[in-house]
Amino acid sequence: THITSGGANRFPGGFPIHGIGGYPDKMSQSSSDEIVIKAVEPLDDRTVRVVFTVPPVLVGLHGRVELRYTSEKSNHDPSTWKSQIFIPPHDLIETPQMEFDLDTLEPATEYKVRVTVNLKDIANSPSSRIYTVTTLEKHDQQTTLPPQIPIDAELQVIETNSSWVNVMWKKFTEYEMQFVDGVQLRYKEHDGKVYAATPLIHRAVTSYIIENLKPATVYEIGISIIPFPGQTTELISDKTVEIITAVEPDPYSFEVKVEIKTVKSQDVEVTWSGVPYPEDKYVNIYRAIYQSDSGKEDTSTFKIAKRDSPAKTLISDLKPGTRYRLWLEVYLTNGRIKKSNVQDFVTKPGVVLQAGVSHQGKLASIPLHEGDYYGPLVIVAILASLSILSTLILLMMLMKRRSSSKADISPRKTTSAYDNPSYKTCEDAVTITNGHNKATEHEMSTINSNNTNNTNTKETV
Repeated sequence: THITSGGANRFPGGFPIHGIGGYPDKMSQSSSDEIVIKAVEPLDDRTVRVVFTVPPVLVGLHGRVELRYTSEKSNHDPSTWKSQIFIPPHDLIETPQMEFDLDTLEPATEYKVRVTVNLKDIANSPSSRIYTVTTLEKHDQQTTLPPQIPIDAELQVIETNSSWVNVMWKKFTEYEMQFVDGVQLRYKEHDGKVYAATPLIHRAVTSYIIENLKPATVYEIGISIIPFPGQTTELISDKTVEIITAVEPDPYSFEVKVEIKTVKSQDVEVTWSGVPYPEDKYVNIYRAIYQSDSGKEDTSTFKIAKRDSPAKTLISDLKPGTRYRLWLEVYLTNGRIKKSNVQDFVTKPGVVLQAGVSHQGKLASIPLHEGDYYGPLVIVAILASLSILSTLILLMMLMKRRSSSKADISPRKTTSAYDNPSYKTCEDAVTITNGHNKATEHEMSTINSNNTNNTNTKETV
């Protein structure tokens, strides 16, 4: 790089150097009021970068930057040089330091450069000194890149699960970034033949989670680096990793533990634990199986699993003073059966109830241990039910007999009464004007004659 200073043309003719209206001119000639080229450096054989600063008083004004240049050594008139105009955003000079790239130059050529700021609505434009720079030589060698550049992506698995894995790879360098549009992870089962691929992942991302994998399965994972469209060179990473996904957790892997709580002469209370909540999600039925030392067959009782139901049951009809072995079978909702631990217990001594004994004898023969009142209460309830039933039957029989003994008080007329001519009712009576009733007189005479006959009969006797 060659940077030299040329002529001392700090400001063009006519630029004001004196104050206006009694105020000092801000653009007076001083080292801080000129455009200073900080650096002129060639970027390649046809481009030069110019870095310069403008006076602080120009910041905030509207204007454009003009770069004049020439390769003619004998031409000392900048107005005849070639020029390129650079327009800052909104035509506004926002910062004191600026830089522009001067291109379309010839290789290995010395140029004279000067920077001028053309301010809007201001006739005078400040300029810099003249500098010289030489462009680089042209290299005829053609850089031919191979179609594939092998790299190590440093692929690794940092976390695994029964259905997903978290894969990480390295961050690409700036040189490698020019060949990377994105990446894809490819994976397959160890014995599989076809790879599955993830969606296109941004080139700045360095990790990805592959989901929907099978539990307890071996997978082979690789990385594919996708080039830009139309690019003839791509990066490849042949390294692959093998992983084994974790075993899927079994929600039915719980263990059921049974315990004996209260033992009586003919029943026992059994509790269990270990079933997750809610139990009806995992269990359909509980089956408590018990067997005595003398028994040949297993006896069991069942309980349906319900949510928030106490995990216990009462087993009855046991023999007093007998050793039993008890365990629990749990019928799961997935169709399997799970068994609990086995517990041994001995019922308390007592008397076995005999058939044909009266209820009073049964109550008297049952030894009442502390808290052993369940059996007598059941017998008392049965006796009370029989008493109530017999009372209802007697009451029904009494009501039936009472209804059958009632007399019929309704008036009835029989055909025999009408067939007897001597029978007359009050409806047949004839009223006489003198107030006497004929039927009455006739009846009185008949009665008198009857009385006379009766007297004669008595005397004869």
